[in-house]
Amino acid sequence: FKMNLFHKILLRKSFIKENLTIEDFTMDSYVSGQCGIEMINVINTLNELCDLYLKEERGSLRWTFWKDIIRLLPKSYKQIRTVDLNYEVLSHIVKDRKGHRLNEWDIFIRVIHDELPYASELIFCEE
Repeated sequence: FKMNLFHKILLRKSFIKENLTIEDFTMDSYVSGQCGIEMINVINTLNELCDLYLKEERGSLRWTFWKDIIRLLPKSYKQIRTVDLNYEVLSHIVKDRKGHRLNEWDIFIRVIHDELPYASELIFCEE
């Protein structure tokens, strides 16, 4: 059973700060200050739109609420994606992305190393 963004958002039933990737945010003002207040306002608005969407029965107005949710959703919203890759592709990813400036690649490579069976023999054997 595969689920798209539409269904994932509706299953969560509410948006919270933890749904956003903010660990690497460089501005100290994010957590406290104007930026943090603005993010809380965005989260509150997203929750209001989600409630309106769930209560609305008419298709066109409901679709309008949904489009507003998607447009307002920050790029830092955590989403889960599923992909199927073979060991050859993962080996190339590890080789090409090792030491990449984006922290997410290091995390992905660590997951490959720590969680895939036979990864140490098939992908990391040259180390």
